[in-house]
Amino acid sequence: MILLVVFFLKQLLMVAVFPVFQGPDETVHYARIQYLAEPQEKTWERKPPDPSKKTDSKDISTRNFSEELINTAELVRTDEVIFSSSTTPVFSETDHGPWEETIKNSYWKKYLENSQSNLNKNAPAYYIVPSLMEKLLAQNDIFFRFFTERIFSAFLGVLIILLIYLIARKIGWDEKIAVLTATLVAFQPMFSQAAAIINYDILLIFTFTLFIYGAVWSLKDGLTWTNGIIMLSTTALGIITKAPAIILALLLFVLAIYFARKHLKIRNDYFIAGTIIAALIALIILENVAPGNHLNLLIRENNSHFDSAFQSVSKYISVTLDRWSWSELSFWGNFGWLDTEITDWIVDLAHLVEIISIAGLIAYFAFPRKIPAFLPKRIFILFLLGIFIYLQLAIRFADWNHFDTSGKIEIGTHGRYFLPAITAQFILISIGLGMLARKYHIWKNILKVLSLSMILLWAYSLLIIIIPRYYL
Repeated sequence: MILLVVFFLKQLLMVAVFPVFQGPDETVHYARIQYLAEPQEKTWERKPPDPSKKTDSKDISTRNFSEELINTAELVRTDEVIFSSSTTPVFSETDHGPWEETIKNSYWKKYLENSQSNLNKNAPAYYIVPSLMEKLLAQNDIFFRFFTERIFSAFLGVLIILLIYLIARKIGWDEKIAVLTATLVAFQPMFSQAAAIINYDILLIFTFTLFIYGAVWSLKDGLTWTNGIIMLSTTALGIITKAPAIILALLLFVLAIYFARKHLKIRNDYFIAGTIIAALIALIILENVAPGNHLNLLIRENNSHFDSAFQSVSKYISVTLDRWSWSELSFWGNFGWLDTEITDWIVDLAHLVEIISIAGLIAYFAFPRKIPAFLPKRIFILFLLGIFIYLQLAIRFADWNHFDTSGKIEIGTHGRYFLPAITAQFILISIGLGMLARKYHIWKNILKVLSLSMILLWAYSLLIIIIPRYYL
C-alpha cells in the first residue's frame, strides 16, 4: 500500500511536470478524445476538407483538430518546443503564463469542423474514459481538462504495479521480493512517463500485465472460468487498443493447446488436425474482427520494394544496426518527443545487469539440479520468456514489413513499444540474478540495491534531465 500511494503521488508530480502537449503524440491523442466527446447530434455542419491544404505533421495549424486545440498549441509554442531540446515554453514573471488567461477565457470551438475522418483510424478502447471525462469537465478550461485526463494514465499505472505484485506472489515469491520487483517497474523512468501522459500505450501495458496475471494463475492453479475470462477479455481489450496486442491472441492459442494437451485424452493425429483447424478458424476470426487489420503485424505483404526477401532483410539490418542502441536508450530514458535523453553510461549499466541476468537464466536451464528453492518453476519462466520474445519479434517484424514495402524506416523501434512486456522482462531479470546469487538473503539484497538504484534513476531523470529541459 505504501508503494502504491508513493507511486500515485509520484505520478501526479510527473503529470504536472510535463508541459501541455509535450508527451509523444499527445496532440493527436487529445484530438481523438475531443472527437469522441462530441455529441451524437451535431449542432454544426461538417465542412469538406480543403483539397489545397496539405497536412504537415510539424505544423499543427494544418491538422484536422479543433479550433481550441490548434490555437492553444500555437500559443504555448508546441511545434517549436517538440524535437528541440534547446527550446522551452515561454514563461512570464507573474503567476500566469503569457497567454494563459486568453486560453482559459476563450470561446474557441471544441469540435472538428472538417469531415475528414483521419482521427477515426485508431482503436478506441483507451479513449473511452478520457472522452467521458472531457464531457463531464466541458465547462472547465482546456488546461484543467487536459491535465485531469492525464491522471487516468496514472490510475492505470497504479493497477499495473498492483498486478505485478500479485503476479510475483502467484509464482511463489514472498511479499518482500514481490514488492521489490514491483518497485523496479514503478520507478522505471519511461514507464513513469507513460503513466503520466495521455497515450494508449499505458492501456496496452495494463492489458499485457493483466493477461500475464491470468496466465500465471492458470499455470499455477489450473484453468478456471475466472482466469480464462481474464485472459480472453484482456486479449480482446488489447486488440482494440493497439496492434501489438495481437500477440496476446497467439499466446492465448498456445496456452489453449497446452491445457488441451494436458487434460484431453486424444490421439496425436486427431490432436494435430484439431490444432490446425482451430488455428485457421482463429486466423479467420482475427482477420474479420481485429481493427485496422492488425494481422499485418505478423504476416508479410506481397508488394515488396526489393527483389528478394534476403535483399530486404540485409538492407534492413544495415539500415537499423545503429538504431539498436537508440531503441535501448528510448526504453530507459528519452523523454518528451524523444528529444531529452539520459546519459549513455546509465544505459550501459542497465545492459550489464541484463547480460548478467541472461547468464543466470541460461544457468537455470543448464543446471536444473542447482536451482534455488526460492525461484519459480520452469513453466512460469518459459511463459514469461515467450511473451517477452514474441513482442520483440512482432515489433521488429512489423518495422521490417513496412520497410520491405516502402523502402523507408517509418514505424521504427521506439523503446516505448517494448514497455508492454516490462513485467515479464523485470521478473526474468530478478530470476536470472537469483540463480546466480544462490542464497536468498544475497538475492534480496541485490534486489534492494537495484530498487534503490531505480528510484535514484527516476529522481535523476526528473531533476537533472526533464525539469532543466522544460523549465531552465
